Amino acid sequence: QCNTQIILSNTYHLHVQPGGEEIKKMGGLQKATNWKGPMLTDSGGYQIFSMGHGSVCDEIKGRIRKTGFNEGNGLISISEKGARFRSYQDGSIKFLSPETSIQIQRDLGADIILVLDECT
Repeated sequence: QCNTQIILSNTYHLHVQPGGEEIKKMGGLQKATNWKGPMLTDSGGYQIFSMGHGSVCDEIKGRIRKTGFNEGNGLISISEKGARFRSYQDGSIKFLSPETSIQIQRDLGADIILVLDECT
């Protein structure tokens, strides 16, 4: 027994597979994992930031040229509205905006939700 008080789940990875709607159908993360305590979900922002190799802030602010899909990182485009990226699971195109991040976290049944913002 490790006396864990809270679990953090990753919105980006759960969005890619199996998807927030699928976890919602299972009754949320707590039911799917048999966890009785509070669940914290992140926004997915760090994963978007890392796909852009740290260039997200500069790209949003127009300081670097948008390059489109790059086989090396999966980030297709990013704007003030959100990020479009290629799933590492099946190659499908995914989109994550502040609004969709919150909806996915609600679908996951999180008790504490983090907002998607600019990673600087």
